[in-house]
Amino acid sequence: MDQAAVLARIISFVSAVGSVRAFARKAGLSEVHVRDVLQGRRTPGPRLLASVGVERRVTYVVVGGDA
Repeated sequence: MDQAAVLARIISFVSAVGSVRAFARKAGLSEVHVRDVLQGRRTPGPRLLASVGVERRVTYVVVGGDA
């Protein structure tokens, strides 16, 4: 899942509860933080990700050459 898909998932959850304010309250987050994420000013943190059923994982892969 890429960052665009995560953002789309957050938007879907916001839409399901009716507003950014309602979503933020339900998730235990500030409305400002959620709005900042939606507007691309911040990346979603662990609590926001967990509220939409997502976990951030970083992976490394070998690209080209012998490893």
